[in-house]
Amino acid sequence: ELLVSITILALATTVALVVYDRARLAYKQGENVTEQQQVARVAFDVLTSDIRMAGFNTDPDGDRGRPDEQLEAAFATAITVRADYDADDSIEVDLPEQALAGTGSAYGTVSTGNDEIVSYVLAKPDGSSSETLAFNADVGDTVRDGSIEAVSIGRVDLSQSDPPYTLYKLVLENDPSGCCGTSFSRRMPVVDNVRSLRFRYFDRAGVELAPPGGDETALAVATRAAVRRIGVEIEALTRDADPHWLDADDADPDTRQFRKFRLDGEIAPPNLGRGAIPDLQADLTPPGAPATPRLYPGHCGGLVVHWPPNPGHDGVAYYRVAYGTDSSALEQMQSSLLPGAYVEGLTDDTPYYFSLQAVDAAGNVSPLGPTDLVTTANTNTPASVASLNATGTTGQIDLDWTATGENTGSTGGDPASPAIRDLAGYRVYRSQNPGFTPSSSNRIADENDIPDLPVPIYSDMQAPRCVPHYYKVTAVDACGIEGSPSDEAAAQSWGDVDPMAPDGVQAHYDTASGVRIRWSAVYDDVNGDAAHIDTYKIYRSALQDSSSPEPLTYTFLEQVANVTEYTDPITIPTGQTAYFKVQAVDRCLPPNESAPSIAAAPSCAFSGRVMIRQPSATEDVSGSESVSVEVDYADPGAVHTEARVTWEKGSDGSTWTKVLGSGGTSWTWNWIATPSGTPLGYFEPGHYLITAEVDQTFSGQDCTGVDTVRVEVRE
Repeated sequence: ELLVSITILALATTVALVVYDRARLAYKQGENVTEQQQVARVAFDVLTSDIRMAGFNTDPDGDRGRPDEQLEAAFATAITVRADYDADDSIEVDLPEQALAGTGSAYGTVSTGNDEIVSYVLAKPDGSSSETLAFNADVGDTVRDGSIEAVSIGRVDLSQSDPPYTLYKLVLENDPSGCCGTSFSRRMPVVDNVRSLRFRYFDRAGVELAPPGGDETALAVATRAAVRRIGVEIEALTRDADPHWLDADDADPDTRQFRKFRLDGEIAPPNLGRGAIPDLQADLTPPGAPATPRLYPGHCGGLVVHWPPNPGHDGVAYYRVAYGTDSSALEQMQSSLLPGAYVEGLTDDTPYYFSLQAVDAAGNVSPLGPTDLVTTANTNTPASVASLNATGTTGQIDLDWTATGENTGSTGGDPASPAIRDLAGYRVYRSQNPGFTPSSSNRIADENDIPDLPVPIYSDMQAPRCVPHYYKVTAVDACGIEGSPSDEAAAQSWGDVDPMAPDGVQAHYDTASGVRIRWSAVYDDVNGDAAHIDTYKIYRSALQDSSSPEPLTYTFLEQVANVTEYTDPITIPTGQTAYFKVQAVDRCLPPNESAPSIAAAPSCAFSGRVMIRQPSATEDVSGSESVSVEVDYADPGAVHTEARVTWEKGSDGSTWTKVLGSGGTSWTWNWIATPSGTPLGYFEPGHYLITAEVDQTFSGQDCTGVDTVRVEVRE
């Protein structure tokens, strides 16, 4: 009975599993088919909607000389159409069409931007497709000049021999600087899992035409212009293969087990073959050519152009000033509503040809008038800056002055003279000495930092606090001609930021008596900003056994100014030692004091002083920089066994050491700071502490002298 029960249960379970599996497969097949049909219908609707618009408002003024085609490319497996897709968008309708019809355009009206040239083509989503969609269109300039460029969009598939594909909508970029390769187009995926895409083309009589592609031959252009009806067929695949089904009509083993769904239809775009009709009642008579222009150089990279106005019956709306360095190709152009213009952006000391055109309200353009030649020259100097004010605040000094609006002399022929037209900006100079002379060594800002502004201002956040600073400002034109300096203004900032602790503190027995303490000058505060430090405090511990650890208590010895060394007359008995520390003090009231330096204890006598001559403290370093180390005032009997330099990176404390050499009293090495260093391969930008150490043998003793500087490595 048990065996019979088990057998019946097994049969029932098997039947239930078979029924469930068939139901699951049926559901999966239904889901795949539904998704497949949705994919095909979405693709068909999107594609046919854009094709139906082909030719809409592509020829707004009936100019038959316009090279724009309603059907830019017609392949068997791809299509490119042009239409005014943004005609109903109040903002996009003129972007970039208005600019394309601007000065220098061959047409008074432009209705389609590059982004309204639309292509549909299949491609692999991973970019592995290797074929190119090629056609020609007027898309490569900032204005529509009537000349066509060859457009080549790569990574597409026209043969469609390796499905499945993604259907892409491609539009060209409005910025012509990237014309005219693959990057000149934006591709937007429409649907995935497409097996094939086919187009057929028919003329007005219904005769099927061979796909003319995108060639610019007379036959291909005429064939595209004859198209009136377009057949579209798209075949989609299910997302997943059906292991229980085989397509007997599909010879491709990769897709035979995928179910297919095909949609096809024909579209008759109503605008194909249609264009605007010129208004026969319109004004088609151009104005007369303007007279010879009168040219007045004098400004940097610019000159004034004057000419007599055209007669009133010409109805001139505006003039075009055409110019260039070749009289047969005046390719640059500027518009002016009145008979006079200032033309800038020229190269100084260069001959330029100028001519004029008149344009009336109907858009009729006159022929170019007579040509004149002039050589540009800068003959002006900006006037001196007036009303310079300096105001000190916390951590910075703010400057303001009256904007310079004039040159020192007049410019013949310029009605605005002596107004300055070529002001580039201002230069700011700073010194701690009154009555200083501005020079490149004390310039802290230039026209790149302070361009021509209605209300010029500058904030100096690098001036050390709590000391007076003196400022002068000059105006400079685009050619670098600098006006005379302003009157001097003075101010000082304040703050409560502590200086950095002194680096390179060392203690040596003096050859005469006592202990000589040396340290490197401090130039920065703890925030890395400039600090003016000329005062230091010296501290010493009590005498202790030389084997004992560094003590915790120190006694103030003396405060020194304008030096970086101090001699303590102490006599230290044999077997004992003392530790020394140094503290930096600024000029603020109350003064800000640094943390005490690292302690130093004497153990030997060093003859002379180690000095890093290059780079200098607080210097900005980039590219190649000479590292120079020297021992000053060394006794002739001193022998230097090794000189080395160590770089310590401020951000993470990592170090690298370079041995400069031995013997002599000076050593130099060419440091390649950026972009490559040795052996790190690259000194990353940032702050570095550079420490020079020189080992010396003198009077039977071995001793080491030290000096340090802080620099910033820049790109």
